[in-house]
Amino acid sequence: MIATPSPSGDHGPDGSADRSPATEIPGPVRPGAVVAGPADVFPAVAGGPVAAGPQPRPRVRVRTEIGIFLGIVGAGGVLVGSGWALLAPIVGRAAAVGESEVAHDAVLGLFGLAAGLITGLFLLARPGPNPGVRAAVVLFAATSGSLLAWEVGRLLHAPGLAAVGMALVWPLTAAVIGLVRSVFSLLFIEG
Repeated sequence: MIATPSPSGDHGPDGSADRSPATEIPGPVRPGAVVAGPADVFPAVAGGPVAAGPQPRPRVRVRTEIGIFLGIVGAGGVLVGSGWALLAPIVGRAAAVGESEVAHDAVLGLFGLAAGLITGLFLLARPGPNPGVRAAVVLFAATSGSLLAWEVGRLLHAPGLAAVGMALVWPLTAAVIGLVRSVFSLLFIEG
């Protein structure tokens, strides 16, 4: 058995390194071989140096980013609903007789398309360490923002929707952008 100095670096009264049974290494060791001590194997536990490099992101930071993103999408939902309530009557009056309902729906659809493009581009720009979770959060946020926009528009007396599916243009656009990104990443993987 060969003993290694303790990780604390304690020395005995004669100046030699303290040799304790806890730091003895069983078996033959070549002369001149470097033997790893506990501080090298478990640096954070033994109080040794911590290796530099990417550290895992704390959950608090990820939750903060998700909260900020949901807040931004919520504000976007309020803006989309307000814009729909303000512009739909104007566009409806400009439309031909009998086509005003389609014009009302088209206004919400176009706002939803723009919001979906912005949300989907966010997903492209910041895929994050776990793209599946990020995509789920983006789709949840887009659906929530779209429903919030619909409700805000109703509260502001926007014309009713003839095609209720127009309220889902925002999350569907974000989902299509996420799908296209996934397909391209699968097709063009650098090996």
